[in-house]
Amino acid sequence: LALFQMMISPRHPFSQGTMRPIIRGILANLVVESLFFGFTLVYVFLHLGFDSALYLFAAQGLGLALGYYLGLTVMASGDRACSRALQGFSIAGTISMVMAVNTPVWALTTLMILASVAVGGAFSAKHWHELKSTSGAQREAYLYWTQGAAIAIRIGGMGISAFVLWIYQEDMRLFLTAANILAFLLLLIAGPIHGTVRPPGLPRPWLSLQCPRYWKSAPFFLMEAGSSALRTLVGLTGVLTVVGAPSSYSLAESLSGIVAAATAAWLVTRPTLGPSLSRLRAGLSLMGLAWLALAGALLHWPVLLMAYLVCSAIAAPVVGACYSGLVMKSMEDYSGDLQSSMLARELLLLGARTLALALAWALTSWLPDPTTRMLVVLGLTVALLPLEYAYARGLAASTASNAGIAAPALTVRALV
Repeated sequence: LALFQMMISPRHPFSQGTMRPIIRGILANLVVESLFFGFTLVYVFLHLGFDSALYLFAAQGLGLALGYYLGLTVMASGDRACSRALQGFSIAGTISMVMAVNTPVWALTTLMILASVAVGGAFSAKHWHELKSTSGAQREAYLYWTQGAAIAIRIGGMGISAFVLWIYQEDMRLFLTAANILAFLLLLIAGPIHGTVRPPGLPRPWLSLQCPRYWKSAPFFLMEAGSSALRTLVGLTGVLTVVGAPSSYSLAESLSGIVAAATAAWLVTRPTLGPSLSRLRAGLSLMGLAWLALAGALLHWPVLLMAYLVCSAIAAPVVGACYSGLVMKSMEDYSGDLQSSMLARELLLLGARTLALALAWALTSWLPDPTTRMLVVLGLTVALLPLEYAYARGLAASTASNAGIAAPALTVRALV
């Protein structure tokens, strides 16, 4: 309720000036993102299995990077294109997803990759508007708010899908078609975003990648992207394996979303001046407990799934907002042009996702049991958590030194 009150209140800072159209457009885009990341991989996993989901997830990374470049290129072509990029690419994503779920299985993968290109273009437009319209404590509040809004949208989507799937015998096509049509209408209502300065030129990521200063941030980008890819893959397939049916999966995700929304509502009223390492440390610790609980649920104790859902729901908005703040701050501190820095980061994310999924495939391809494969990937995900914090702390220290602020010391106890 607090989140939606902020969304409609004319007195709230996010509802004033240039932030109002941005919030309206990003809310509609979050519906598209929720459908893309919440259901497409589930659909492929149920129809084609774990290996196909792994391959598609890797291909989607390539599609996202290509779409990111197209988005920045389109935005740089003119003010009109810049204002309509988020809306246009998001609409293309909804159309691709509707076509994907209503075509034969052999065409499913191709259309899902096309959807990832469109979502990647929308990503670049959203990130550009966010970087150019927020700063400081307002940005931290905005990031917690968007995390909460995304979770609230996910609760509604998952709750409705659980009911529809139960009524229509676990057939996801009807729900995904209707939901994407609704997202299409919301995007039309949201309209373009005016007032944001367009990128001054075409992105040239090679200039950023050749700069030694940029590589102070690159290790964190690589670690964050690789770990995030593994978390998404093992979390989705693990929960589906434990609960069995798509409707049960949707219900479980909807209930955990309520916990995540309450966490985000608490965080949004307590913004910090910058990314908080203490909050990140607590979030990653909870995430580690969540993965251990999921491992127990996959083995012999399904009741531990509840512990996984609660811990991961609390950790997700905390870690997501802290990571987004670190990423935005590091890209602003870089002295090169912003659009090149953004695309260079997306290329690093593509490489990190591909390497992480290739490592997961190499470790699990010889194992005959899908559950054992998930447990191996889950163990790798848990092992990477301390490294994630170490790289995040290093990036925070780098950006703090550029601003003349002392960063907290890193200790073995903090890593543990």
